[in-house]
Amino acid sequence: MSIHGVLGRVEQLGDRLRVTMDAGARQVLIPTVNAADLGSIPPELLDKVRVDFYTDPSQAAFKAMAEA
Repeated sequence: MSIHGVLGRVEQLGDRLRVTMDAGARQVLIPTVNAADLGSIPPELLDKVRVDFYTDPSQAAFKAMAEA
């Protein structure tokens, strides 16, 4: 998210998902603009991490708190 509140695309999504998985994450929140990138993520990685999408930062915060 930029300082102006604009959500940007997560670059190198596969690498970032691998890092989160290695750190023990079981769920990740990803901006909806990255939904098309899931096709390039190895299936074995997606089997280990639950991916949840959000469209704005407040939605991400509510989803994160609901799972805590």
